[in-house]
Amino acid sequence: LVMDNIGVYYQNARGLRTKPDIFFEGVTTSDFNVICITKTWLTQAISSNEYFTDEYCVYRCDRDSTDSRATLGDGCSRRCI
Repeated sequence: LVMDNIGVYYQNARGLRTKPDIFFEGVTTSDFNVICITKTWLTQAISSNEYFTDEYCVYRCDRDSTDSRATLGDGCSRRCI
């Protein structure tokens, strides 16, 4: 796959758990090739399918609640074509 232009979007979400519908709609209507989201506050119990379509590879690094005293915060997600 050769591309002349790559569209990249970055956002510090400060929590995606409270806005899955809004985020999913934005993702499905965007033309970005790569979306980087930090501070997702997602956990392994939350499916990537709630936020991204199946046509993209999603790479996540969720906070492991067993290794941290914090209950919210951190985590990141990248979506790539």
